[in-house]
This record gives sequence, C-alpha cells and structure tokens, in this order.
Amino acid sequence: MKIKKITLFFGGIILLLIILDKCTSVNITSASIFKKKEYKSYPFLKDGVNSENYEIKHIVNSNYGLEIVYDTMNNYFIVDTEYLSTQKINYKGEITVYRGYHPKQSHYVIGENNVIYNLSKKENQKEFVSKTINIDHIKTFIDWFGFYTSYYEKADVVIYKEDINNKTNPLFIYLNINNKWFLIPILEELEDELSNYKNDFPAKGQKLIYLKDYNNKLYSKDNPSRTSLPWKNSKVKTNKENLKMKFFTKEFVYDRYYLIYFSLNPIRFKGVAFYNLENNGEVLKFKNTLHKSIFVKDRPVLYHFTLPQQFRNKTQISFICYDPYIGNRVDGEGLYIVKRRNEN
Repeated sequence: MKIKKITLFFGGIILLLIILDKCTSVNITSASIFKKKEYKSYPFLKDGVNSENYEIKHIVNSNYGLEIVYDTMNNYFIVDTEYLSTQKINYKGEITVYRGYHPKQSHYVIGENNVIYNLSKKENQKEFVSKTINIDHIKTFIDWFGFYTSYYEKADVVIYKEDINNKTNPLFIYLNINNKWFLIPILEELEDELSNYKNDFPAKGQKLIYLKDYNNKLYSKDNPSRTSLPWKNSKVKTNKENLKMKFFTKEFVYDRYYLIYFSLNPIRFKGVAFYNLENNGEVLKFKNTLHKSIFVKDRPVLYHFTLPQQFRNKTQISFICYDPYIGNRVDGEGLYIVKRRNEN
C-alpha cells in the first residue's frame, strides 16, 4: 500500500510537470533553471554575433526569391533576393552590389541600357551589345525556328529576359557568339507563338552550384518556405550540421484551441530559441524569437547554407537564412553571412 502511494505521488508530480510544460508558459527545463546565466549572454541574431575569429552579419532584409550560388572556378558567391538587386561576395566576404536582371545560376547581370556585367571577371567590368537584330519580318514559329537555330547553335551563352511590363517587347534574348553580344527583342505577337521557347531552345552558359542546408535537406534556391530543389540523392553522405538549437524558453501562450467561446489547451508558445553554431573550432552563440507548436512539428525558420566539403578549403563563407512564416514575423528576417572577422 505504501509503495502504491509513493508511486501515485511521483506520478502526480510528473503529471503536474507535464501540464505545466505543455499548458502554461512556465519554464521547467533544466536549462532554464541551471543555465539561465549562461544563456542570458546570448545576443539576438539581428544585433550581430561574434566569436574570437568569426562573425555573423545581416546582409539582406528579405527572403523573397532567395537564391545563393557559388562559382567553383572563380571562388565567389552570388546572392539574389530583392527584385533587380544582386550581390557578388568574394571568398573573403567582400560585397559588390549590382542592379539589374540576374538569370538563375548564371554569373551575368543585365543592367540598364543592356549593359552586361560578367561577375566572373573583375568588379564593374562592363560588356556591351554589339548588334541588335531586327526580326519584324518574322511572324510565325516556323519562320522563327529556321532563323533562330543558326544563331542559337553558334552561341556559347544564351539568356532569356522576360519583361511583363514591356507591351511591345515582352521578351529579350541575349546571345554571346565569339565573345560578342547580340540582342534579339521579341515582339508581343511572336512571344505568344514562342510559348515553349525554353523547351526548344534552353538557356546556355556555365551553371553555378547551389549551397545546401544539410540539416533540412534543402538547396539555396527560392524562398525556403515555399519551394526548394528536392534532395537529389537520398543516399548521399551529408556533412555534419553544425547549427543546433540548444534551448527554447517560453514567454507566453501565442495560440490556443477554442471550443465556441471557451479557451482550451494552448497549441503554440512565443518565446526565444538559443542556438550554437560550431564553425572551424569556435562556437558562435545567438538567440532568436520563435513560435513553437506543442503537438506538431514546426516548419524550420532557420537555415544554414554551406558549400559541399570539397570546396571548403577555398573559402570559409556560409550563410544563415532566417525565414519566419506568416504569423511568425519578427525583426531580423533575412539573410546573414558567416565569415572571418579580420576579412572586411
């Protein structure tokens, strides 16, 4: 009988702790009790993070249309997020900003007046269109096919630039033939005929590689919360993920189940998550506001994009994307660069 009472006593304590943990904003984890002083020193990600030799800096405010690619031959990154704004980041973390259209996975940016920047060359080196080809006489796809094939087969680079705001020429084609640029503006009536042009004549040129989030198995393509390339080979040996959430402390109940007018069990808390990023023998520590569900697995809001292992001897740059979903909007959204402190 005594053993039964002791069992019921400890069972009741465990049940009470579970209720406090799942149904209230009371923090009862060992970290919140015994390591409170340690976690108090963590800075918010948006305020900047430093270790002895490394730092995390905020470089872009938006995740819309996020794309990060890497030129394996010339050792630099291209970051695309905001409309018509492209950043070239060298292996040290130095940033040059270009305004214009950046075709996905390419190292070209097309600026105003058809100025073309080849980001694989020296900063701000401009290339220009040698000739604009008039095709007013071409009205059908049959006529177009024969005409365009001769140019397409000679070209080393082919770029398609769509401009939905241009009613006269909604499509521009840039071709590089023998290191000279040719421009073909497409009339609106012909653009409808060429609706499958990308299938018949796909873009040409060196394709830069995407970075990977090894923990969430995503590539640095598009907004991570929407679409990303699938993990191409599930059997691939992944790198060890060095970004880990160490602790979450609740601040208040953010959302509850409701039955008519009666508030029932909470389903989500708002609080602060504490993270450690292991980087070349050092640990970068930071915290971030987070909404955490109780009964379902939340979509990740923090992504760590890194290069494949074989390129990490060329640069130590990586990126952290903070992408809170709707209902989880907080300060600090956007893209961050992880780099050495003594390099720019």
